[in-house]
Amino acid sequence: MAVTGCGENNDPTPAAPTLSVNAKVLTTPKWRVSAIVGATAFAGQTITVNGYTSRSNCQRDNFLKYNSDLTGVYDEGATKCSTSTPQSKKGNWSFNSAETKITIVDPSVPAGTTGNTITADILKLTATSM
Repeated sequence: MAVTGCGENNDPTPAAPTLSVNAKVLTTPKWRVSAIVGATAFAGQTITVNGYTSRSNCQRDNFLKYNSDLTGVYDEGATKCSTSTPQSKKGNWSFNSAETKITIVDPSVPAGTTGNTITADILKLTATSM
């Protein structure tokens, strides 16, 4: 017995999304925070602060992994600050239309509360720096 056929390919597997150059760069490595820079204007001067210096050692080995399906993982790294903290948390990410800002959503934090959504300016995005 032989079975043959022709016609449309009805493969239910959706095509992978087409990624922009920036999304490809973002989703390639694991990212580790090495600086948290904030700037504000005060009395006509810009004051810049690096919040990374106040992070404890157990926070400095944490990393983020952005996936091409717009999900991501925040991992506590080898040294956790608290044994009750989960090793990793999943979330979602997106760029704004100009890809100059990134928004990260933590679904484990209730919507509308502090920490649920973080939006940050992207000043530079290369294979080794964001």
